[in-house]
Amino acid sequence: MARIPRIRRPKGRAAKTGAPKRSRARIGLVVRLAAFVTVTGLLTAFIGAQIARLSFADGWTVSATFDDASGLAVGDEVKIAGAPVGRVEELKIVDGRAKVRMHVNESVTVPSDSEAAIRWRDAMGSRVVYLIPGTSPEPMRPGAHITRTRSVVDAGALIDQLAPLTESIDPQQVNTVLVSLAQALNGNAGEIDRLIVNVDQLSSTIAARRATLKQMLDDYATITEIIARRDEQIGKAVDGLVELSGAFADNRRLVDDAIVELAAMARTSDQVLAGNSAELAAVVTRLSQLTGGVRRNVGTLAEVLGTATPKLQHIFAATDNGTYIEAAIPCLSLAVPPCPYPTRLPGARETGASGTSGTSGGTKGGTQPAASTGGRVRIDSAGALRNLLVGGA
Repeated sequence: MARIPRIRRPKGRAAKTGAPKRSRARIGLVVRLAAFVTVTGLLTAFIGAQIARLSFADGWTVSATFDDASGLAVGDEVKIAGAPVGRVEELKIVDGRAKVRMHVNESVTVPSDSEAAIRWRDAMGSRVVYLIPGTSPEPMRPGAHITRTRSVVDAGALIDQLAPLTESIDPQQVNTVLVSLAQALNGNAGEIDRLIVNVDQLSSTIAARRATLKQMLDDYATITEIIARRDEQIGKAVDGLVELSGAFADNRRLVDDAIVELAAMARTSDQVLAGNSAELAAVVTRLSQLTGGVRRNVGTLAEVLGTATPKLQHIFAATDNGTYIEAAIPCLSLAVPPCPYPTRLPGARETGASGTSGTSGGTKGGTQPAASTGGRVRIDSAGALRNLLVGGA
């Protein structure tokens, strides 16, 4: 057997001073090794989390089911209006469809009727989930499931469908179109994203107003149906309007003359009213005085009319229901005294051959002026009443 060399320990004072130094060296080595392992582990965990696109921020989860989630992977971004707001946490198949669970930042809230859509992130096939806000006033709760979704468009299927069309296109023209499209899209990725978001919002608004649009179309169909049923009546109405306009055109001179006459009548009325303003003011003043007196004495007038009604009925019956009436009224006026016109008392009653009151046969209207007879006048006509009230020759 080989002999193991024996380590000679220092003796005396040198041995006592060497032991603490070696102990401190071993402790420092252990501390440095532990620090290295800790830092390396933390860096490895952080890099792994970044590679796996895991988020350690507080937030809430939401899920959505898509018919096709091709190209979507755990860790892909969740965006709203182009801004990242979360990550995809889980992908699984449920009843033949792709169920995606997403983690959304705590500071982000969306309406409860929001929509989820999978879109292209870049030309390499990466995907991103867009949350399209709805219009509901209630916010979406954590753990909610989005039912309104749109899946990603399969580029391969789209190209296969466009293959017959591309076969009939000149490759040089296709290259020209692609170059022009690339130049147009260069530097406008943000505007294109906003355009897509606006289109999504517009489509969401139209979908939300689907019932209103359907009602509008139904009303339009009803109106057109009514117009179709009333086609003959509408035609007659239009023909009538045409005839009316033709009549106005044929009688333009007559219409002009009528307008001129109306203008002249208006000017004459203005002149008459302006020239007799004092008389009209006096009449209005007297009417106001009359109405004021009637208003102040309405009780008395009502009492007088009430007591006079039976008497007037007896007088009317005594005059043979108005067949004849004899009166002697020197002045009849609503104005205050004195009488506004000269008065003349009636003369003596005219007596005919039979001894009754009558008229001479040579007088028109069945009356004779009081001045010529000197007796009382029989009032049996409007002219006789006028002569009695205002006097006559």
